[in-house]
Amino acid sequence: GMKYFTIPFGLADSYTYRVLAREDGTSVTIDGSASFALNAGEFIEFNNEALTHCIQATKPVATIQFMEGVNCAGNGDPAMLILNSEDQKIDQITFSTVESTVITDHFLTVIAETSGVDNITFNGSLLDPATFNVVPSCNDHSYTIMPVAAGSHSLASPNGVTAYVYGNGNAESYAYAAGSFQGQDPIELQVDSVICAGDSVVLNTLQPLFNVEWYAQSDPATILGTESSITLYPPYTTDVIIASGDLLVSGCPGEDQFLVESPDPPQVDLLVENAEICKFESIQLGVSPSDGVSILEYSWSPIVGLDDPTSANPIATPLSSTVYTVDISTPTGCGSNTAQVTIDVVGGSTTGVTAAAEPELVCSGEEVQLSAQAGAVVFEDNFDPGVSWGLWCEVLNGIQSDVCGSVNGNTLFFNGNGVRSATTNSLDMTQGEVISFALKIGSGVAPCDDAEPGDDVVVEYSTDGCDGPFTTMATLNESSYAEFTTVTLPIPADAQSPSTHFRIRQLNNSGADQDTWAIDDFYVSSTDVTGYSYQWSPENSTSNSTDPNPIGTPTNDQWFHISLTENSSGCTYEDSIFVDVGGYFELTTTPDTTLCDSQGITLDSEPSTPGSYSWLWSSTNGSFDDVTAPSPIFTSSQSSLVSVEVENDFGCTVSADIDIVVNELIDLNIIASSSQICQGETVQLEADIDGSNANLEFAWSPASVLSSTDQQTTEA
Repeated sequence: GMKYFTIPFGLADSYTYRVLAREDGTSVTIDGSASFALNAGEFIEFNNEALTHCIQATKPVATIQFMEGVNCAGNGDPAMLILNSEDQKIDQITFSTVESTVITDHFLTVIAETSGVDNITFNGSLLDPATFNVVPSCNDHSYTIMPVAAGSHSLASPNGVTAYVYGNGNAESYAYAAGSFQGQDPIELQVDSVICAGDSVVLNTLQPLFNVEWYAQSDPATILGTESSITLYPPYTTDVIIASGDLLVSGCPGEDQFLVESPDPPQVDLLVENAEICKFESIQLGVSPSDGVSILEYSWSPIVGLDDPTSANPIATPLSSTVYTVDISTPTGCGSNTAQVTIDVVGGSTTGVTAAAEPELVCSGEEVQLSAQAGAVVFEDNFDPGVSWGLWCEVLNGIQSDVCGSVNGNTLFFNGNGVRSATTNSLDMTQGEVISFALKIGSGVAPCDDAEPGDDVVVEYSTDGCDGPFTTMATLNESSYAEFTTVTLPIPADAQSPSTHFRIRQLNNSGADQDTWAIDDFYVSSTDVTGYSYQWSPENSTSNSTDPNPIGTPTNDQWFHISLTENSSGCTYEDSIFVDVGGYFELTTTPDTTLCDSQGITLDSEPSTPGSYSWLWSSTNGSFDDVTAPSPIFTSSQSSLVSVEVENDFGCTVSADIDIVVNELIDLNIIASSSQICQGETVQLEADIDGSNANLEFAWSPASVLSSTDQQTTEA
């Protein structure tokens, strides 16, 4: 990217950042003043930074921010965070903190356009705009740093945000970017020449090459020719033809690339021709070239409900039966074709099912509480064949029409003088999930007149009747919805009441036939668990596979899958949740034993898998030289039950017991009649016993220099 923001880490005194250039001749500016010239692969680095910075470059760069650790920054451990550029914002994010007994402080940094900080929701509630700070020297963006609880969270903004999740502990840290999005640019082929020809074509090398080999990019193993020119004859398919060889003067390798396009319509096979799905289900569309052409561009329509309308294989989630058209063309449009797919939407009023597990990280042998929650539509109007007027308590200057297009059929089209708005009847939102609709704001001429700055559309709610007062949920910028675009907003916590009205309203307009706009496929949903059949798998790892909230008993890392069937329609919806069974291990310990030596015994406790562990020893009698050592020395004058508890870095523990029997302790010392003797002389040795010497056996060594080896005394 070409614009980044570095924000200090919470509970850390300083940080380091580095800017790396991708291309020669890159100019990097910090905070609008300091400028640096970089070539490809070169970087600048700044240490012990404590302030926010705005980084801008003339060509794409990578920017990396580093935690410096407890010794340099007063907290945490070194960690690397690859930053997202300002054009990679994402509008909906679900993220989780790291689960750790060491890392106890978790933070979320949110960066957004300053004009949109009042439209950001965290876990369904609007963030306070007052908590945001303007980025110095780049006041079009603002940021906030907020502590978050351990676990999963959601973040949403119609204008998109950049978000970073990180945490600190005692010499421990983690950091990551919570998702990013960047639109796919049209195919840009770096070729030397482009040719559109339906007849034979002659290609000549553009450079003085020798040892020439011609081949197609799609099949580099097949050599098409070895001269300085080559003739291609139809039929041929669109491809990049490459002449590779050595430059005549320097002998260095060189290439000439030619994009040769055929005007023949590209032939494709449809992944799906016609299909039937339930409402809110998704289906994979797709086309694949049947004539070997791999260099094609795709454009699907209508775009509403598609994850990527420029992909060969988009995922579609239509809310009504839809005929999708895909336009296929070569990069310059020399050859083109069209295909259609019909998706029939039948039945279903469930927006989906969400599987959850609490906790998501467990130790071996522990249980998890599984849960499945469905999103049930409680309000819906697609304005076909007309507006369902009985569902709305007030509509001002809105009529059914498709004059400015639609997703399907009619829309609720807003025109005329004065206030333009639509307010729903009262809805029970105690378990509110989302409000969703497709929005288009005029960008052309009457009757779809281009809206001006300030003619934005707001989404509001009231818990005090159809006349309000209303609270803003989101502001939708007039320039962002030139085509029908799906808007989905979580229901804020303050809107989750037994009687909630939602209103969509334009802030300003210039009168009839000016600044018009329309909505389509409007619905509101609430979470529910009734009216469904449930099937969890694997069945043998759940307490009741048909219960919406069974107990899960994973034996190792495991996916739990829920298949939910809507009883009224028979439509099925699915989701999965992953449970991490952290660090299973077994212990090998010293076996039960008898303690005879008053000096004690070394006890061992070894985990079966490598890793980071901590030990804690205890006993009913006796003492240890170190209760936290893996192999402490234990001494006791009485029989004792020794226990050890070993914990891994996941917080999972394994315990073991050792029975130590003490009959009669003795202490052994060797006494010599002299500590120095001359060569050839002898010395008397005695095994001095502290305690009873009854029934003791002796074993001296080395036997070759001793008069006896099995007596209490001997000579050497």
